[in-house]
Amino acid sequence: MSFSTTTTTTTRKPPRERTKAVFSNAEVRLGNLDVVGFDYDFTLVSYTHAVQNLVYEKAKNFLCNELSYPAELSASKFDSSFCIRGLVFDRKNGTLLKLSSRQMITPGSVFKGRKRLRHPEVLATYNQSLHMSQRHIKSYCRPLEDQFSLAQGCLISDVIQLAEDLNINYDPYWLHADVLRAINFAHGAGGMHAEIIKDVAKYIHPSPKLPIFLQRQAEAGQKLFLLTNSPFNFVNAGMNFLCGNEWMKMFDICMFEASKPSFFRSKKKFRSLDSSNQFSKWGVVSDYEVSNHRPLVGGSVSEMMRLTGWQGKQFMYWGDHVFADLAEPSRESGWATGAIVRELHDEIKTLNSDEYLQLASVGKEIEVEMLSCGGSGGGGGGGGGGERRSNESPTFDDLEKRRNANFKSKSMLFNPNFGSIFSSRGQSSSFGGNVLRVTDLYTSKLENLMDYPTDHRFFPKRLEHMPHDVVG
Repeated sequence: MSFSTTTTTTTRKPPRERTKAVFSNAEVRLGNLDVVGFDYDFTLVSYTHAVQNLVYEKAKNFLCNELSYPAELSASKFDSSFCIRGLVFDRKNGTLLKLSSRQMITPGSVFKGRKRLRHPEVLATYNQSLHMSQRHIKSYCRPLEDQFSLAQGCLISDVIQLAEDLNINYDPYWLHADVLRAINFAHGAGGMHAEIIKDVAKYIHPSPKLPIFLQRQAEAGQKLFLLTNSPFNFVNAGMNFLCGNEWMKMFDICMFEASKPSFFRSKKKFRSLDSSNQFSKWGVVSDYEVSNHRPLVGGSVSEMMRLTGWQGKQFMYWGDHVFADLAEPSRESGWATGAIVRELHDEIKTLNSDEYLQLASVGKEIEVEMLSCGGSGGGGGGGGGGERRSNESPTFDDLEKRRNANFKSKSMLFNPNFGSIFSSRGQSSSFGGNVLRVTDLYTSKLENLMDYPTDHRFFPKRLEHMPHDVVG
C-alpha cells in the first residue's frame, strides 16, 4: 500500500501522526472549493461495534422466526474479528473471499462458512485458477462495501457453516438472498433505527470536534450540505447528540432518503417535511423552505442545483461507500470526492509497528535475492527457474516460498483471516484499488482535516511507475 504526500500554501505543516493524515490520489485545492457535502453514516457519525451486533441479532432472529431457519442458528453471535470490508461473497460457490484489483483471488483468504479453504480446494473450486473473470464477478459476486455489511458477511458465513455442520443440502444463491432479506429487514422494519434512537450514546462515538470542524468550513466561505440515504428522524437523533439541537443551521441544505447513487442520475423532485418535521408535504419545495433549513426528502442532483443556484461551483463530497457515495458524483458530476475509511487508523498503526517493519525489511531482502536469482523485475532479464546457481544460493522456488510466507505473516497482523482491506500480496486489493481510482482524498475521519489550513493544497506524490519508466 502506498501513501501520498501533500504540500501547502501556508507555513503550517501537515500532521506528523500519520493516523491523522489526509492522503491524496489527485490534486485538490481546498481554497478553491465553493461547496462541500457530507454523507451521514460512517462519515459524519462513527458507530460502535454495538451497531454491528444489533444488525446481526435482528437479522438472525428474522431468519429463525420468519423464515424457519434451524434453531441452532440462534446460538451464533456476531464476531467483529472475522471479516473485513471489501470482501465479496460468491453466490455460486458459497465462498467469502478477497480479490486484488487485478481480479486475483488472494491466497489464504477464501472461506466456506467459517472454514478456510486450502489452496488445492480453492483451485478445485475455481477451475485451477486464482483469476476470477469479470463475467463471474458480475453474475455471482456481491461485495461487502461498507461497515454495515460486516454483520452480513459474518451472518452468511455462519449460515453456510450451519448447513455444512448439519449436512443440509443448500444453494448458496438462495441462502444469500435470505440473509440479504434479513439484513434489509433489520435496517428497516426490524427497528435498528428505533433502537439507536432510544440509546444514541450506546451506538455512536462522541465527536466533540465535529461541530467545530463544520463551523470552520462555513467560516472559510464554503456552502455546506448533508446528503444521506437515511431518514430524517434517525439522522436527527444522531446529529443532536453530536452537534446539538440547532445542527441543521450548520448546513445550507439537508437532504434525506436520497436513494444514492440514483440521486446523481435521476430528475426526481424533492418533498419537504412540515414545520414540525413529522410528515412530508404534498406541494413543490419553495425557496422559503430551503432558506429556512427545512429537511428535504428524495430529490436529485439536478433539483439540488436548481433550488440552490450552485450550478458552476466547485464541489467536493465526502462519504464512506466508494460506489454508493463517491463513484457517481466523480464520474457524472465531476465533483472532487473524499473517502472516510475508519479502518485506516488501525491499518497505519499496524504498518508502523516494529513487527510489520521487520517483516517488510525481510520481504525486500527476499525480492532483491529473487531478482539476482534470475527473476524479471523492472528491467527485463531471464525467467527464474528451480535450479541452484551454487551450493550456497537458494533456488528461485525456495525464495518464492519464503516470500509467500512473508506475505502471510504480514497479512495476519491486520486480520488473521483476510489481512489488510487495502492490499493483496503486495498489490492493491479490490477495495484499495477502488479507493485509488474513485477518490481524490481519503482519511480515517473528517476531523483530521482540522490539522490542515482551509487553503491547503493536496498534491499526490507519484509512487508507482510502469516498469520501463525508470531512469538509470
